[in-house]
Amino acid sequence: NVRYDMFNFLFARLGFDYNRVLFGGETTWEYTATASGALQLAGIPAALANTVIGAEHSQKWGYSAMAIPLTVGFNLPVNDGKINFYLGFGLTYARGGFDVEVEGPTVAWVIYTGDAALAVPGRSKQKVEFMTSAIGFNYLLGMDAEVYENLAVFIEVESQLVAGMSDGESLNAQGDAILDTPKIAKIQVPGGQIFRVGAKYYLGFPTL
Repeated sequence: NVRYDMFNFLFARLGFDYNRVLFGGETTWEYTATASGALQLAGIPAALANTVIGAEHSQKWGYSAMAIPLTVGFNLPVNDGKINFYLGFGLTYARGGFDVEVEGPTVAWVIYTGDAALAVPGRSKQKVEFMTSAIGFNYLLGMDAEVYENLAVFIEVESQLVAGMSDGESLNAQGDAILDTPKIAKIQVPGGQIFRVGAKYYLGFPTL
């Protein structure tokens, strides 16, 4: 974040935030004989239904988002500016969303859809990505205290109220059978609430 102070009690600030998943978001499990029995009850031959026993199913989720908040606000200096309380409001441009990848034995899709036509040998994979960009509001509340010449520590909370609908993502036959639609879109919220603790350095540009 870069901030410019005016008249000692007004400020304008421009920032950049980036978030993404570094680890986690993955789940795996293996199908048991119970799954094979369910397939056989759905009319799938035992030889094909038994191929799911011990087969792995995986789901992997990802997330990334970036935001550019522009904020103007009021600064309340205390003790000759050694301590400052500040409050701001503004607009945020944000872009982001999530993706999910599902993979498993093709015959197992019958368990979720009841559609025996999907019971073929092999594995199926479905990956969709839901992204959006939008402009929303933000607000900021914080406090800083000088600890050395031109250096201060701060604590603040910033809320970015941004959301939008993603574009429609095409699905394969298995996804279409489960969700009963060839395309799907999701509401995305690339904004959020951020708690920060850090340091500020005064660069010494002229102030108004």
